[in-house]
Amino acid sequence: MPSDNATSLTQPEGLGDFPSAWKRFVQSLRQLLSGAPTERSLDPFLALRNTVLDVSERPDIVGDLHKSWSALDAPNGSPDNAHLLLMELTAFPAAVELAGDDTKTNQDKSSVKKRLLSIAKTTLDSARDILANLPPTAKGVLKVLSEVVDLFRGD
Repeated sequence: MPSDNATSLTQPEGLGDFPSAWKRFVQSLRQLLSGAPTERSLDPFLALRNTVLDVSERPDIVGDLHKSWSALDAPNGSPDNAHLLLMELTAFPAAVELAGDDTKTNQDKSSVKKRLLSIAKTTLDSARDILANLPPTAKGVLKVLSEVVDLFRGD
């Protein structure tokens, strides 16, 4: 029987459901990746960037991700992992919003964007690892999206 702590961990207040958290995550990622890249060598990857972002929001992909997440959140699943992933997805749009405030003051916009893209990559890697029973298409979308973030993050 789960403790009160575990129950509160699996019943987050105000976090919303997985599909809306995922969609907000992708929208925030889209915001970060929008516009022309700073390096001309990335121009050939613009179509890939746009396509993988669009595919990430398709109902079948969101449905596959949600189904896998729901299996974790089931009583015989790993509800702590489900909740932690949901927290990670939910935190990212808030971080992007806060970073917008930071770049209006004194922080270097380029370094803030790079840091946020690193966070996005970590979140995508978490999703791919935690949602282990994903169909190949959804797993592939997570992988390619993560790679696009890597490409546009730069070093």
